[in-house]
Amino acid sequence: MKRLHLALGTALALTSVWAVAQDAPESLLPPGFDRPAAKAAPKAAPKAAAKPAPAPAPAPAAVSSPAASPGEGPVQPGASDTVTALSESSPSSAVAVPARKMPSLDELERLSPEELVAALGVKPVGELPGSRRRSLKQAGVLSEEEGGLPPASLAKQNGGLVSAALEGNSGRLVSRWGHILLRRALASRLDAPSSMNPADFVALRAALLVRMGEGDTARALVQDVDTGNFNKTLSDAAMDAYVATADYTGLCPVISVQGTSRKEPQWVLAQSICEAFRGNGNSAMSKLDSALAKGSLPRIDVLLAQKYAGAAGKARRAVKIEWDGVKDMTPWRYGLTIAVGLQPPANLMKGTGTKYDYMTATAPMAGLAAR
Repeated sequence: MKRLHLALGTALALTSVWAVAQDAPESLLPPGFDRPAAKAAPKAAPKAAAKPAPAPAPAPAAVSSPAASPGEGPVQPGASDTVTALSESSPSSAVAVPARKMPSLDELERLSPEELVAALGVKPVGELPGSRRRSLKQAGVLSEEEGGLPPASLAKQNGGLVSAALEGNSGRLVSRWGHILLRRALASRLDAPSSMNPADFVALRAALLVRMGEGDTARALVQDVDTGNFNKTLSDAAMDAYVATADYTGLCPVISVQGTSRKEPQWVLAQSICEAFRGNGNSAMSKLDSALAKGSLPRIDVLLAQKYAGAAGKARRAVKIEWDGVKDMTPWRYGLTIAVGLQPPANLMKGTGTKYDYMTATAPMAGLAAR
């Protein structure tokens, strides 16, 4: 019984203590911990000597813009306006940056590849990156180990004499072995004479190879030179070499880098052909239609170019080749004719010599019987 009374008394005492603790909770933190220390009064700063006030800096010139009339929206900067850029470090300083007007999407869709390159200012200077570009030194396709001439064979010769010898050769040699030897010499990897432009040296060799009927060797020779190193003389020689092999699409790298500014009839037609084979067939055919309507170029040349360009992409169309009124044959016409699988009229081939026979013999599209 005493144990029961003791247990009840202990429980009552604990309950009373708990109730008292709840009525008056006591903080367990040390004294003064939850009270911020009083701040010391700031000391008076010593008075500095009076200095003259600096002169006010001139305000930056504001960019003038035309005032907008009531009811109009904000004026947008045009191609000749100036955009003011504020630097992050100094918000008050302004830097004038000229704005460049970009063509709209509709204008971009109507531009040819050449016009698009000019509008964006990304005209290529060559079809190879800088690490892959080749030097004009020892241009050629036949090394000394392969039977060609030593590289320095003509390096110390007079440039005018070498030029006269190459230009004066008509390409018709009596000896077959002489023809083979000359072809081997022209295709060799040679240093240009010290007083001659290396590009002109390659052009003269390629032109003589074309006159000899060696169009494939001439094409291989000009292909050994990067198009970024071409000049007008070498571009003309390349045109003749590609025409001699009926390879008009092979001329497109030269057209894209060197030939966009040429206005001669063959170059204008070649530009349209290359544009068609780059995927812009509708624009190319429109230009050829315009040239045909204006009569600025020979009709037969434009028709042949249309038929050749019409084989590319979605711009395919049936073109009827009409030889009425054509009185002569040119390498450009003949090359395009056999390239599209046709044969020129026999009356135009009379008295043309053997140069077209050379073109036919090496043209795979001419067929075995014609070759």
